[in-house]
This record gives sequence, structure tokens and C-alpha cells, in this order.
Amino acid sequence: MDWGKLFGFFVGIPIALVLAAVTVMGIKNYEDFNTKIQQASLKIDSTHARLDKLEGDSDQLSSEYQKLTTSLASIKNISAKSEEVSAEYQKVLGRLNELQTLSERVNILDAKVINVENAVKSALVIGNSNYTNIPILRNPASDAESVGRALKEIGFNNVRTLVNSDFKRMTEETDSLISKAIAGDTIFIYYAGHGVRINGVNYLIPTDVPALSADGVELIRSHALNMNNLVSKIKASKLRIAVIVLDACRDNPFTKVSVTRGLASARLATQSYGDPAIFMFYSASDGGVALDGDGRNSVFAESLVKELKKPGIALTELAHKVRLDVAEITNNKQLPAVYDETVSPVFLTRHP
Repeated sequence: MDWGKLFGFFVGIPIALVLAAVTVMGIKNYEDFNTKIQQASLKIDSTHARLDKLEGDSDQLSSEYQKLTTSLASIKNISAKSEEVSAEYQKVLGRLNELQTLSERVNILDAKVINVENAVKSALVIGNSNYTNIPILRNPASDAESVGRALKEIGFNNVRTLVNSDFKRMTEETDSLISKAIAGDTIFIYYAGHGVRINGVNYLIPTDVPALSADGVELIRSHALNMNNLVSKIKASKLRIAVIVLDACRDNPFTKVSVTRGLASARLATQSYGDPAIFMFYSASDGGVALDGDGRNSVFAESLVKELKKPGIALTELAHKVRLDVAEITNNKQLPAVYDETVSPVFLTRHP
């Protein structure tokens, strides 16, 4: 027996079959593997393509994002500017409203001013220099004449100038001035001369005041013009405005009688709506003394006449300028004082 052939048959042939089977199986697995490799390669290529597309889309999105960011910044700037413009608009609108209100007030004041300018304006001007029983004064008579002329020049309809008046005439003329006035009228009363204060009440002294003894206070009261009574008559009238100017703050002329030199500032009752408005102008402050001038007029009268002739000057401004002028000239030794009940500008002369 040929053991070699037998071995080859029983061993070699199975091994060859196994090898053949392995070879066939290997070739099939390689083909599958290669197929999978190709498929994977296609997927990788597809993925790269998608990545490239995504990268392009990303760049485009990034560009769009930058545009949006820029647009948003612009919108914010526009919004901020819009808020600023809105704020400025509100300011302008508020200012326009203020101007409208102011314009309405000006129109009201203009109407009031026109009414005062067109109203009848009467004046009583008194200057007492030549007293019979008390010291003579140098300036009051000429002061009254100067003030009277100035009032005529600025358009007062009726000006009565009294020089060296006695008690009867002073009383009659003041009563006549007030009683003849009608609703809406303006009156102007100027007095220069001696004046005293008794228990807080001001008295304007006529030229015929009697000589007094130590107990002559009651005699003064019955022979001098009581300013409280005069103001009460004005308040009971239909007048619109009463301007009272008193240059009567001089030394006590009654050496034997205890009275207070100078005049006290007005302390009137509370004003009611519709009452005449009183504007009182004193040549000196409460208890102060008015000085005579070096020339024809007193310091106060000279400054008053100068300011009265200025067209379109308001009464309050006139008083302020006279006060400053007198204070400067007298080196603050004489300071005029004002009591004012007016609520709107008063012009004694027309606007230029």
C-alpha cells in the first residue's frame, strides 16, 4: 500500500478543499470590503460636499449677521436720536405754550394799560410854603408849580395847582376831586409842605394852622388834613387808581407840641376786589426827613418831575428811579418810600 498516496488523498485533498474554500471566501469578503470602502468613500465625499456647502452657508449667514448687527446699531442710533428729537420737541412745545400764555397775559395787560391811558386823569397839586404861625418853607410852592406843569405836559385832563392853601380850601379841593371822579378814573394828589404824625395818623398842615400851646394836639387834628379820612373817601369812590405823593417829611414845626416829625408809611385796611387801588409815594422813609434842594425845587420834587416826563414809564419803575436818584444825591440821607396796592402796570403817560 502506498502510504504517501493514501496520506495525500485523506489529508491533502481536505486541506486543499479547505484552502480553496478559504480562498473563495476571502475573495468574496475582499469584494464586500472593497464595496464598503467605496461606499464609505462616497459618504465621505458627500459629507465633504455638505461641509463645503455648510461652510458657504455659514459665511453667508455670518455676512447676513454682520449686516443685521450693523442695521441694529443704526436702528439704535436712530432710536436714540429720535428720543432726543422727541425730547427737544417736547421742550419746544412747552416753550410755545409758555409763550402763548405770556402773550395772553401781555394782551390782558395791554388792554388794562390802554384803559388807564384813556381814562380821565385829574390831579390836585398843593404846595404850602408861606405859613402864618409856623416856620416858612422855601421849596414847596415852586415844587407844586413844577409838578403841576409836568402833569399837564404828560396828558392829565384836569390839573388844579394850589399854592399856600388854607385848611378850608385844601379840604374843599380834595373832596371835589374825589366826588367828581367817575368809575375807571385816575387821580393824582401831590402835597409839599409841613406834615406831622399824631398817634400814627398823618396830617398835612395848611398855611393857616393856628399857633399852638403845649396842649394843642387836638387843635392840629381839627385844623389839618387827616390822611386816614382822605383815604377812606377814596376807598368809598368809584375811582380805579389814586396816586398820592407826599413831600411832607420835614422837621416838627410845632416846638411846643409833642408830635412825631415826618410821616408814617400807610397801614390801610385790607383791600377788597373792586376797590380803588392806592399808590402812595413818600419823599422820605417812615420817620425820615426830606431835604430842601439848593435851587428852586426840593431834591425829591426835581427827580420826580424828571421821571414823570419820560414817556411810557410804569409808575413802579418811576418810583424806583426817583428813590435811587434821591438816595444818590443825598448820600443816603433821604430814602423815599412806597406803599403800593396796584396789581397791574400803571402808566401815567402813553407809550412812546
